[in-house]
Amino acid sequence: IFVFSNGATFTFPTAASLVAALPGTPAIGDVFTFVICQGGNNTSTLATLAGGGGVTIVGPTTQGNRNNRVVYCRVTNATGGTEAISVY
Repeated sequence: IFVFSNGATFTFPTAASLVAALPGTPAIGDVFTFVICQGGNNTSTLATLAGGGGVTIVGPTTQGNRNNRVVYCRVTNATGGTEAISVY
């Protein structure tokens, strides 16, 4: 869970780092999640998602206006050297 109140940019690690951190033998289609929560009262505060190497953000890249968001990350390539993750 990530909580922000003054705006933030969440830059993902590289897809290679994320795949390496997954338990077992990661495979295409594996999914992990996390939650972004706005902790302040400022409705104009935004959190921005940014992809690291091999990480593609699919859909909105900002989160705010007192909303929480569940973020889904799906492994789209688990082969060493070409790892890729899509974030929804």
